[in-house]
Amino acid sequence: MKKKFFLSLIGLFVSLILSTYAFSLTLYDDFSGTYIDKTKWREGEWVREIDPLNQRLLLKQASPSPIVISTYPYVDYNNLSFSDPNSVNSIQADVTILQNNVTNQANTRARLGGRWYNDGTPGGGFAGDIWAEVDIRWTSTGFKGYWYVGRYTGSSSASLTQLGSGYFTTVLDIGKTYSLYIGGDAAANQPLFKVGDETITFDPTGLPTPVGYANQPWKGLQTRVQIDNSTSSGYISAAFDNVYKNGALYDDFSSPVIDSTKWTTYEIVREISGGKLRSRTRSSSATTSFVNNTLELLNPSSINVFQAKVTLVDYQNPKRLFAVADLSGGFFNDGTPGGGRIGDVVGQVFIGGTGTDPVAAWRVYKYTDTAGNVSTTLASGAFTTPITLGNTYTLLLGWDGSRFIFKFDDEVAHYTAVTAINPVNYPFKRVRTLITPGVDNKEATIEALFDDVMVRATCCPAIDVNPQSIDFGKVLPGGTSDQTVIITNVGSVTLTLGTIGSPSAPFSITGGTCSNNQTLSPQGICTLIIRFAPTAYGVYTSSFTIPSDDPVEPLVTVNPIKGTSPDHFTLTMSKSGTGNGTVTSSPAGINCGSDCTEDFKVGTKITLKVKADTNSTFTGWSGGGCSGTGTCAVIMNADIAVTAGFAVKAPDISVPSSSVDFGSVKLGKKVTKTLKIGNNGTGDLMITLSGLEETDFSIQGSSSVTIKGKKSYSLKVLFKPKSLGLKKGTLRITHNDPDTPTIDISLSGTGQ
Repeated sequence: MKKKFFLSLIGLFVSLILSTYAFSLTLYDDFSGTYIDKTKWREGEWVREIDPLNQRLLLKQASPSPIVISTYPYVDYNNLSFSDPNSVNSIQADVTILQNNVTNQANTRARLGGRWYNDGTPGGGFAGDIWAEVDIRWTSTGFKGYWYVGRYTGSSSASLTQLGSGYFTTVLDIGKTYSLYIGGDAAANQPLFKVGDETITFDPTGLPTPVGYANQPWKGLQTRVQIDNSTSSGYISAAFDNVYKNGALYDDFSSPVIDSTKWTTYEIVREISGGKLRSRTRSSSATTSFVNNTLELLNPSSINVFQAKVTLVDYQNPKRLFAVADLSGGFFNDGTPGGGRIGDVVGQVFIGGTGTDPVAAWRVYKYTDTAGNVSTTLASGAFTTPITLGNTYTLLLGWDGSRFIFKFDDEVAHYTAVTAINPVNYPFKRVRTLITPGVDNKEATIEALFDDVMVRATCCPAIDVNPQSIDFGKVLPGGTSDQTVIITNVGSVTLTLGTIGSPSAPFSITGGTCSNNQTLSPQGICTLIIRFAPTAYGVYTSSFTIPSDDPVEPLVTVNPIKGTSPDHFTLTMSKSGTGNGTVTSSPAGINCGSDCTEDFKVGTKITLKVKADTNSTFTGWSGGGCSGTGTCAVIMNADIAVTAGFAVKAPDISVPSSSVDFGSVKLGKKVTKTLKIGNNGTGDLMITLSGLEETDFSIQGSSSVTIKGKKSYSLKVLFKPKSLGLKKGTLRITHNDPDTPTIDISLSGTGQ
């Protein structure tokens, strides 16, 4: 059943359809790498959070893709800022470099520092502020301790000029913790720097005299990455712990979150964790604008549909800010004049919202300023699926040239525009977590995991290769096995294949309909026949590539191709049923029991024998060509699985009649009748006889009897009347047959 909702807005048409909407999508990134792939994304890693296991602050950052950098050298910082920097006269912290990756002309560092005072230089801004730092810095020969003092000669932050600097002599290693200190003798105006046990005091000659607090006060903990050209990259991961301020312990990071009374910057995480993109954002009381933790696709113009699996992990929004985990992108411009991002129209599908509980929703908005910081909502709507933290949902955002398509699991919303549709000024497609603070209410937290980003480039060819890995299993030397790889053009224009690679022997491409430089129309298909033909025992792996002009996935690798040519096969025994027993093999190997799996050389004849436990019976073989209850024999020319069935021995009681009539018997005389109780089962039948006390009836022999399987017992029942008239009694047989735990036998006779 479909439900439709229509909303009319000045030239706009919106519909919500609760149904499925099919797309042919290609996997863009499943985040299976260690680091964010900057051949696919514009941004790199960025982490500022407390490690709950080790109770220390983690700062991580990576340089972005060169495509986003306009000028070099490129420098970026990841800060944890003191809430009251003017009260800080010295800083000490334990610092550990956890990871560091640099290529070509790049450097990284972890440091303590800040702007400590102003020397009275006129000009405002940064002019006259004195910067000092102590850091662990990457050099061409490894990490070294370093100190630096500089002065801002103008109002710009770029006017910092060195007054003094130098390296420590201590050799520093990744993974080792060092105590860093910056402070000194304020009265003598002598900055003091420490790394480990080594201390350096900066000679005050030429150091300006303090006249007041810094114009732009800041002090904190920081990582820094610098790259000098487009072929360079940098990544650093550092831990900070036991921060001392003015000689007293300030923060040991034992709190699960960054302490808002001590620091003005909060958690932000963008990194790969557990095969997913982890994105966490927390806004602080000092936040003055939106916190946009974004990861943008590198080439957004060719993508018109993209999808991701999203898991909301944390959502704390008591102040009802706008906090979301979303897929969003700019797809067209409505023609509003002004340049920049003005008039760019953005589609957004998200989990989160402005409530204390998250929802799934969609929104269309356009930018009204050149920078893209101010927007107005054109249309919005909510999906009906409730959100549960920890559950994974599939979100999709698409544009077909006239409509936005928003998909949340099986729910779909459409937004159609009849206004001008012009090329977007600033194309982008992104996944992110976002918090937009209010005027007075500024604190919220949101964390989400993104996975399996899928894309569709409607303007372009798109290759689909299935399967992308092949397992031939086991093939004997001299044998062959074939499998088929299907190549499909799931794009909207013709796909052209390149020169298809060849796997190494004993694998080969032996046929199919695909060829080098072949073209495939949209939805066109061709095939490759892959053969495994081993000539000797062994384990073999290989791969081959399929190049094409797919702009999203220009090179598909079928990997791995694997197969085994064994000199042995595996015999696996299993047991079924309610009983138990032991299976053994000849030749020896299987003793199941405990050892139920064994490898035997190819061609070996294996004879299996079975012995049921005392309280069980063997019910028969299955698998491996065996059946019945006799001996099972198999030839090891393949992996074989055989099952032996066992059943628990159980009794099955039978009695010839439910009543016994003794007729008329003279007083003082007795008559004996025999009641034959049978056990038709395999287990012992244990019976207890009762119910004849204080009657004229009795039994001969014991009242408790055990009857073996397939045996019977002749019970003697006596009638000796003590008085005249009809006498009755009931003989109760209590037993362990699970079907009928008790049987009553009616007894009657007449005394005369």
